[in-house]
Amino acid sequence: MKKWWIFVLAAAVACVGIGAVSASSEKTVQVKTVHLQPQKVEQTVICNGMVEAADSVGVFVTTSCVLGEVTARKGTFVKAGQVLARVDKEATRLAGLASAPQDALALAAMPDTLTAPEDGVVVKVEGQTGQTVEGGTPCVVMAPRSSLQVRIAIREKQLRSLKEGMKVRVTGAGFAGKSYDGVLTEIAGTANTDGMETVVEGVVTLQEEQTDDSLRLGLTAKAAVIVSSTKDGLVVPYEAVREDENGKEYVYILENGIAIRRILSVKSELADGLLLKDSALSGAEVVLQPDLVPADGAAVLADGKETA
Repeated sequence: MKKWWIFVLAAAVACVGIGAVSASSEKTVQVKTVHLQPQKVEQTVICNGMVEAADSVGVFVTTSCVLGEVTARKGTFVKAGQVLARVDKEATRLAGLASAPQDALALAAMPDTLTAPEDGVVVKVEGQTGQTVEGGTPCVVMAPRSSLQVRIAIREKQLRSLKEGMKVRVTGAGFAGKSYDGVLTEIAGTANTDGMETVVEGVVTLQEEQTDDSLRLGLTAKAAVIVSSTKDGLVVPYEAVREDENGKEYVYILENGIAIRRILSVKSELADGLLLKDSALSGAEVVLQPDLVPADGAAVLADGKETA
């Protein structure tokens, strides 16, 4: 009789155990995780701007003459040495502009063509085919590629973070390159009102060797001014971060299948996550779906790992 009750009791205990294991399995959730690894991190300030030329160069004749064919067109890109206009020396003589000996010598010494002194864009064409022009008069005005820059609008709240000499990455929807390197070479000493906002103008000088024909004058641009950089920063994706009842930001890290809450020590906010002050979480496996974690210390199963 006693053996029968022992058998029933053992069966009941076994059933309870199976139920407990089943319940435990149901409570284990699957979440996506990411491994935090040290990486190069740049903190930037984004300013809007426009491509412009810092300087212009006039291409002119050295003595009075009659222009032949003028090939330069406003808004076109030209290469160094490219012909912009020709001098019609025969028409010049027939017009009596080289009757004096000194004028004749000057005309003979002057090149038959006017050429671009360097790569750039034509911003103005003053001379026309068959027109008589005086010596020293610019027939074509061009902006050298070396003078391309971006004038940016710096908002008041950004001023404290910026200073001349900082490196800048310039991007634009109409540009051929992914980005262009430059330097913040000027911050104006006065402010002005841009619509409803007060801004200070700044100038970003582009590296000449990176410029190309897609950097058209007047195109809008975004300038990311690099205010700080670190080689081994830890960035926690925003989707992994939550805030507790005391306003402290935290994440869940996965250790041996258990989700453990960790309060973050945040240095700054970036576009893609929070930059941490220290390396305490270096190599940690962080849960990317914290809302799926039932509680601190809950069993969690990693469903694929990424690297941040």
